Amino acid sequence: MLQGALRDARLLLEELIAFGVRPDVVVVHSANNELYYNRVRILDEHHYPTKQRLKGLRTISRIADVIYQNAGSQVPAAPEKLRALYPLSEPDRQLLLQSYEADLRTIVRLCHQHGIPLVLTTVPINRDFWAPHFARHPIPGAGDAVAVAAREKALKGTEHFYNGNLGEAREAFESALSTLPNDPYCHFYLGRILLADGQTEQALEHLELAIQYDTFRPVRATPDHNQILRQVAESESLPLIDFDRLLLDKHGIAGKKLFIDNCHGRPHTYIEMGVFLAEALIKKKLIPGLPVEPVGNLSEALKADRSISEESLKRVRALVEPLQDEDSPFLKEWEETRNE
Repeated sequence: MLQGALRDARLLLEELIAFGVRPDVVVVHSANNELYYNRVRILDEHHYPTKQRLKGLRTISRIADVIYQNAGSQVPAAPEKLRALYPLSEPDRQLLLQSYEADLRTIVRLCHQHGIPLVLTTVPINRDFWAPHFARHPIPGAGDAVAVAAREKALKGTEHFYNGNLGEAREAFESALSTLPNDPYCHFYLGRILLADGQTEQALEHLELAIQYDTFRPVRATPDHNQILRQVAESESLPLIDFDRLLLDKHGIAGKKLFIDNCHGRPHTYIEMGVFLAEALIKKKLIPGLPVEPVGNLSEALKADRSISEESLKRVRALVEPLQDEDSPFLKEWEETRNE
């Protein structure tokens, strides 16, 4: 299900089974949309359960709307305003992760009950080539002169970073983080500096913290989502194709090489994922009755058409622009590499 969240997949599977349709196989490849596209729905259900119960009574749904609208609700209708109402605080992030796991385990239970083969996959994460939005992250204790000074240090660190002065940049970001320990922007650039210095494990820690604390628009999977998939696969004895670890093991932290934007891979990234998938499904015989196709032949077929059209690039550009400042140095860096 393209552009859907796991909740949509669960509801679809339930509806298919209710209508007597038994899928030959279910493959779960999900998590990029969970914290952004699914945020409003899940948090609205949590914070306003009465509305959801009334909505469930389809025959009186109009009455439910009238009751709800006159019950003092502060929830606006526009999706963007709803997202603004639900900033991704740590409690809300944990709630979304719990909902994701609950939906995943429901899918597992349904597949077990109806004898449907199920395969889980992780989602590759762009860790080092997608900057958190600096300007739109609120300064903790707004008006606090110390916090403002820390932000100024971060801006100076960015200037040093793009001028190639990585030592000075590191000092600036470390100093800013001593005041703003959860700032995603500082974690992101400090991680990239450590990566350039060959300190991969330390870099990975900071880059993943940047994703965790990116409360504005985390339109990508997080390490937490992939960890849930791994844990469920292990506890339920399910086959798992761990795309994220496979690509990390092969390429290291290489966002610029593997991704065209925040979460979408370059053509060769999907080719590699396709080969990983073929090897798992065919060589390990994860799905009974699947016809055998030499993996090498499949790889060549995938490589036959691997260009990115200009139309696709325009769509990517339309997505990226609103998520970064117009004068962002990162945006300029991204622009230089998107056609590579």
